[in-house]
Amino acid sequence: MRINSYLDWATSLRLQLILSVGLLSAQTARGDGCDATLMHTYSRARLYVSALHLDKPGQVRVAASDGAVYTAGEVFWLKGQLRGVAKACSAGHSEIAATRLSDIESTLQSHQARLAD
Repeated sequence: MRINSYLDWATSLRLQLILSVGLLSAQTARGDGCDATLMHTYSRARLYVSALHLDKPGQVRVAASDGAVYTAGEVFWLKGQLRGVAKACSAGHSEIAATRLSDIESTLQSHQARLAD
């Protein structure tokens, strides 16, 4: 009796996990309210920002592959803004997504401009 209830619970848990991952990926990949140019810019920014990660707890500075240095707070802010862009696009609010993406790009460009100096 106990084994059957555990197997039912484990099967249910697996099914819920598969469904939630599927729904999450569908929401992230879907860009109903955003045009192709905005989604292309979002994809480029997401690729760059996803490579920025803290290696240790308490790490203050994060170096990008191009040599730009970001604070941990900036990295968390960038990742949060990217989540906001994805949510805005999936909700059909392209203006909000464009504004957030513009803020992200200006932050990234300001760090890259410092490298040129």
